[in-house]
Amino acid sequence: MAEFIIKCPHCNSDLQIREEYIGIELECTQCRNTFIISNDNMIADGEKEESNSNSEFNTSNNDVQSLENNNSTEHFLNFFVILIIIALCFGVPFFIYRAINLPRTIFWGALPFWGCCIYIFLLDSRKLLSCLAIAATIWWGWDAHSKTKQKTTHKAPKKVITAEKSAPQKKSDSEAYKNIKKVISTETSKSQKKSTSGAYASKIRSVMSEFSYQNTMSKNIYQQICNGTYRTVELLNILAEQFEGSTSSIMSDFRYNDTMSNNIYQQICNGTYRTVELLDVIARKMGCSTSSIMSDFRYNNTMSNNIYQQICNGTYRTVELLDVIARQMGCSTSSIMSEFRYQNTMSNNIYQQICNGTYRTVELLDVIARQMGCFTSSVMSDFKYNNTMSNNIYQQICNGTYRTVELLNLITKKKDE
Repeated sequence: MAEFIIKCPHCNSDLQIREEYIGIELECTQCRNTFIISNDNMIADGEKEESNSNSEFNTSNNDVQSLENNNSTEHFLNFFVILIIIALCFGVPFFIYRAINLPRTIFWGALPFWGCCIYIFLLDSRKLLSCLAIAATIWWGWDAHSKTKQKTTHKAPKKVITAEKSAPQKKSDSEAYKNIKKVISTETSKSQKKSTSGAYASKIRSVMSEFSYQNTMSKNIYQQICNGTYRTVELLNILAEQFEGSTSSIMSDFRYNDTMSNNIYQQICNGTYRTVELLDVIARKMGCSTSSIMSDFRYNNTMSNNIYQQICNGTYRTVELLDVIARQMGCSTSSIMSEFRYQNTMSNNIYQQICNGTYRTVELLDVIARQMGCFTSSVMSDFKYNNTMSNNIYQQICNGTYRTVELLNLITKKKDE
């Protein structure tokens, strides 16, 4: 039997029936209304084809619209993922960089690796090329920005490198301190050419000659810091003798502990501790009261958990003793000591505290030297310049110890005149 398509007069739905049902009352399967089937309800072949084509066209339109919606959603998700990747490329490395204080050249050089890993994790390996381009662009931009900023700005470095037991030499250290070695050698040779008629002139020249030699022979930044602390002890010994203080026991301990030291950090600690003891002798010879400072020195030495806290103890007591001496000479030190307390509060680790102590030592010695009539402008100019050029906290500490030696050289010469 032939079959026909009819339309329901109530809901206009298409219904398929056989020819034998014409003239019979039928219930629509869609709206449940009844109607009598007649020829008027039948759809012609052309209309049927048109209806089918319209149905197919509507279906294809719906598919296209759905595909466009899916594509737009995919584009949005891809764009959002790229934003996440860029944020992670900067954010994750930044927080790790701040937490463990990696060197900038080592860390930012690995940015393409960071980006690739994150992108592959979030998407798939087919996006590797675009991820590599994004990461490489970020790295190149940051590297160019860093080089430009290093040349044009003056700011204190923020990096802290974790101390290693073997104290290996770093390329950045040697490159940054080529200028320091040249400056030290030049200044020392100039000072040696100048004739001094004092009783301690030969001792002072000997100390500064050793300072220049050890600076040239140093293999890493830690040996340079040790050189600065040792020459500080020797110059303070000369200054204590000029004040007619007894330093034989202190210098005996200095030589003994130098022999017994197992590493460079114990040698640095030895230098800082003897510095405190020699300043105590000088301060008492000038009529200063140092009992509370030395009591804190002994107490903090007992409470120290590691060698770095001992070094910090020595540098902090050095600042306090120099403050007492400067005020005894009539110098104003309130701004320096205020900065000392502020930086101590703001320090994030023990290395920044040690740097704080060495920097305030330089500033207090500058005040004392100028009070005695010494010209310290070149030393302080080098101090500011090397602070700007330092790449890490150890170079800052070395800068402080080197300027301390140079200022003590001026003070002992002035006292010897």
